Amino acid sequence: MTAVDHAGFVATMRAAAAEIEAEKDWDWFFDGLPAPVLRRLLAEFFEWQAHGGQDEALAEAQDPGWTIWLLMAGRGFGKTLAGAHWVCDRARETPGARIALVGATVDEVVKVMIEGPSGLLAAARAEEEMLWLPTRGVVSFASGAKAFTQVFAETMGQARPDRYIATMSKARRKGRIFIDYLRNGRGATAVAPYSTRALPLATVS
Repeated sequence: MTAVDHAGFVATMRAAAAEIEAEKDWDWFFDGLPAPVLRRLLAEFFEWQAHGGQDEALAEAQDPGWTIWLLMAGRGFGKTLAGAHWVCDRARETPGARIALVGATVDEVVKVMIEGPSGLLAAARAEEEMLWLPTRGVVSFASGAKAFTQVFAETMGQARPDRYIATMSKARRKGRIFIDYLRNGRGATAVAPYSTRALPLATVS
């Protein structure tokens, strides 16, 4: 198996995943892989790590109308890294694509999806140029594709402007649901009709 032997690489990784259980055996397996293969392993994390319903080709064959991919797992599973590789793959195969990076806040998108340890910059291949312009909120890929930071609340407002709005102005939000995404920022507070008090053994008031 070599790093450029695509079919052999995927087949070997899937065979290993099906047979190896003990952590010490995984250590032995990885220690025996050549450095180029290990680098390929990191680059192709999304493809070989996918299981059953997470596999796009399989899901599309089962349901031609399939358009949504959901990865629901605990902390540390690799959700962010899988998403970063998916975005990179889409940018690679679709030159000129426009991709929305949607989060609760712009700060969350930047720190997690782009600059984080499992974000786009970390997932980029060494031979592919990726340019991040923080002042514009744009990631440019070597293919010409671009990814833009987007706040979830603003996305809802753009999709249904008659129903949702992310602007705080009372005059503009009349008759619509105000999505206050700033409440998701670190240190932000909010008071509900029933709220716990910031005291030891606090009661609800």
